[in-house]
Amino acid sequence: MIVTPAQNGSTIQVKPGEPIEVHLPENPTTGHKWTPTETGPVALVGDDYEKTSSTIGGGGVRKFKFVAHGDGIVKLIHKRPWEDQGVGDFTLNVEIT
Repeated sequence: MIVTPAQNGSTIQVKPGEPIEVHLPENPTTGHKWTPTETGPVALVGDDYEKTSSTIGGGGVRKFKFVAHGDGIVKLIHKRPWEDQGVGDFTLNVEIT
């Protein structure tokens, strides 16, 4: 299942072990990066960046891959590593069916 920013704050239902991909826009040249802050029984198993712009300084998509072993919450924050406050966040509630 692929999840996009439009599903921020929503609840999804998956089978145990079913992969969940969270695709979020990111531009690493700004220093801001999506970082998981909480996953609970939803395990992070992959983290990849795909550049989608051919221009210098252009952005792309951060692709996180999770596998759920139980009900949980995926929380990510979009921030620079040296700053306390982020410029965005993403939350996804995961229920096992």
